[in-house]
Amino acid sequence: MEDKELPKNNSSEPEFIGPRERLTPEPSVTDPLSDEQQPTSEPEPEVKPKPASTNSKWGRFRHWYGANKKKSIPATVAVVIAVVLIVPFTRYALASLVVSHDISVVVVDAKTNTPVSEAIVSATSGSSGTTSGAGLAILRGVKPGPTKIQITKVHYKNGSLDITIPVLNPKDVYNTKLDPTGRQVKVTLADYISGESLANAEIKVADVKAKTDKSGSAIVVVPVGPHSFPAELGLAGYNNKSVTLEVSDTEVKQNDFQLTPTGKVYFLSNRSGRIDVMKANLDGSEQEVALAGTGSERVNGTVLIASADWRYVALQARRDGSKDRVYIINTSDDKLTTADEGNADFNLVGWSGDNLVYSLTRTDLKSWQTGSGKLKSYNAETGKIITLNQTTGTGDVNNNLYEYYSLIFLTQENVVYGKGWTSQTPQEADFTGKQETLSSISANGQNNKVVASYDSATKSVDYAPHSPNSIYVLVRTEQNNQDDFYDYKIGSQPEKITLSLEEFYKGYPAFYPSPDASKTLWSEVRDGKNVLIVGGPEGDGGKTVAELDDHLAYGWFGAKYLLVTKDFSELGAIGINGKAVQKITSYQPESLYFARPSSY
Repeated sequence: MEDKELPKNNSSEPEFIGPRERLTPEPSVTDPLSDEQQPTSEPEPEVKPKPASTNSKWGRFRHWYGANKKKSIPATVAVVIAVVLIVPFTRYALASLVVSHDISVVVVDAKTNTPVSEAIVSATSGSSGTTSGAGLAILRGVKPGPTKIQITKVHYKNGSLDITIPVLNPKDVYNTKLDPTGRQVKVTLADYISGESLANAEIKVADVKAKTDKSGSAIVVVPVGPHSFPAELGLAGYNNKSVTLEVSDTEVKQNDFQLTPTGKVYFLSNRSGRIDVMKANLDGSEQEVALAGTGSERVNGTVLIASADWRYVALQARRDGSKDRVYIINTSDDKLTTADEGNADFNLVGWSGDNLVYSLTRTDLKSWQTGSGKLKSYNAETGKIITLNQTTGTGDVNNNLYEYYSLIFLTQENVVYGKGWTSQTPQEADFTGKQETLSSISANGQNNKVVASYDSATKSVDYAPHSPNSIYVLVRTEQNNQDDFYDYKIGSQPEKITLSLEEFYKGYPAFYPSPDASKTLWSEVRDGKNVLIVGGPEGDGGKTVAELDDHLAYGWFGAKYLLVTKDFSELGAIGINGKAVQKITSYQPESLYFARPSSY
């Protein structure tokens, strides 16, 4: 049966509504409006969320941080660093990357409370050092933070020190003590000549090393057993010395020793029957022949002059034949060099630096012949001879005029010389037109100049050196015996002064400049005693070194020691501080000259 579509009910009768439908509300029906009739509604404004900065403190902070990066970032770095530095582990770990310190550790003996030298001091960081005579060790480049210091030395118990090195401003000195396990010996060292304490001198005994402190003392710990030990003493600038240390089981035994400065003094001696050049230490030990005599030397014609620094020694001697020669001995190896020779009589004047200054008189020329007299210098370093000046003259055997040297005076750099005129027949000689001259020249031949000149026909001139760099000049007018006095300071012009003949001729000391020319030595007689005086380079500010009964000033050995002579046959040394004279040796009388009086 075919289904048929039922017709729609268009009647106006009400549609039947069952119970279920009555429970469902019916939607309201409104007539749809056309597009034109649709009401237009305005768009609602967009609501922006409030910034987080205004929502909380943290948000406001973030907003400020981002807007102020020039301030906020450096502040953050500073805060981080501060936090890191507050925590010890991170503080030291970070600081050790860029910071290190040199720290000082002082080690002393637990029993004597004296410095312990030659102890090994090491830090856990790897830095180590050895204690000095003052017990001081400096550890380089130690990192900040907790550090353990280890101290060891033979015949001492090992020691340790737990310290913390701060990042900034570490402690100046860390102190610790070591307990000795052997017997203690005290050693004190002094300078043989001056008596001064010798600091930092090394002492070697058995398997132990030690160094003296500033007072010249050191505590040495030796093994239990023998009551004496051989030891070696040494210090730069002094001769090494072998000694025996005395040891006690019940006390700290005192052992005093002296060291002698290095260097040799050279002197003439005829103890072999000939005139030899000998040398010795300043304490007189190790005397030996440096240059053996030939037997031809003359007692009164053999002269020895040492340079101020003792590098060279000049010898005037007749070693063979019948003629004198001038020799140079190099004290580094005692090599002998002939400096000058010929038909001449030589006269050694002294040293100006490395230049030996001397004069000579030719024996193959007549006095009035040019060059019969010469003033020379020999440079010991280069071996070069320089003729500084020579004499002139005129005439013949019956009637002659000629120059002579009336003064030769040495300073550290200059040779001052006076020349006068004379004749073999002075009463008949005519000196008209001749000049007495005072001149200056350096020892190397430069800067030659005439300082003053005087008419030889009417005046006579005499000289009196009265200080290391000054000379009195007496000019006498023959016609009326009028005396005029001048004071010539080297490097200037003579100035007229008031002086008496007694003052002029009273006799002035020989002046001896120190090797560096900073001081001057001389001696004067005061209250019947020979007084040693040391002053400035001009002889100023003289201070008494010592009052001696029978010794005179004779020169220098280095900057700290003075040489003196007794009866011109015994050589001695004394410290510039004035300790007692120490004898060095006897020598050939009137033959040793350290630096002869610097004029004649």
